[in-house]
Amino acid sequence: LHWVGRRQRQLWIRDSDKSPLSQRQQSVIKWLYEDGKTYNQIGEELGITCVRVSQIEDNALRTMRRISSRYADSMEVYREEATQ
Repeated sequence: LHWVGRRQRQLWIRDSDKSPLSQRQQSVIKWLYEDGKTYNQIGEELGITCVRVSQIEDNALRTMRRISSRYADSMEVYREEATQ
């Protein structure tokens, strides 16, 4: 799986209309990676367990990696066509 960089996370969080993530996923990713909150703090904020916060993070990152991978694959095809 492709790694999802900070810049890509920021774009998907700030441009929520175009984001592949749900509002809850966007919030969890923002709080974890931009605000430095813990799973417990986020869980208290949302009224869920820290385990559920971890699951939401995992699903969000998996979604971002999948989309990033598709983008990288399409760019590789584009590069190959451009050099021929």
